[in-house]
Amino acid sequence: MLNNIYQYFKDYLEETFPDIHFAEYRGEFKEKFPASWNPSFPCCLIKLNEYAPLVRSSANEIIKHSTAFTLYMGERNSLGFEIIQTIIDGLNGINILAGSDYYSVQVNSVKFLAGLNSVRVHTIDVSVS
Repeated sequence: MLNNIYQYFKDYLEETFPDIHFAEYRGEFKEKFPASWNPSFPCCLIKLNEYAPLVRSSANEIIKHSTAFTLYMGERNSLGFEIIQTIIDGLNGINILAGSDYYSVQVNSVKFLAGLNSVRVHTIDVSVS
């Protein structure tokens, strides 16, 4: 189920925000990341923080899931606030269909992470349950 939630969430982001490049976060905004990474901006990298079963049936089957993601939003030569607000507006309170189940999306926080080589990076913490 985790793969379904991740994939449908990523698909929703790509369809809703076609001008932003989405990919899995692999540490690209850490200081020691290999220099061979050549991103296109604006970009939004998705990191899985947590996945947990919330509700189980009497037969111990998972009925409801909770997933937490951090989106690393990178924008070159800009504060990025306009794009961040667009993402918040497009995510907060929506329901995405993953398989046959609907999941509610909530934006929990936005934080400034770093300014690296004229790129400003903010994190957007999102829960999907």
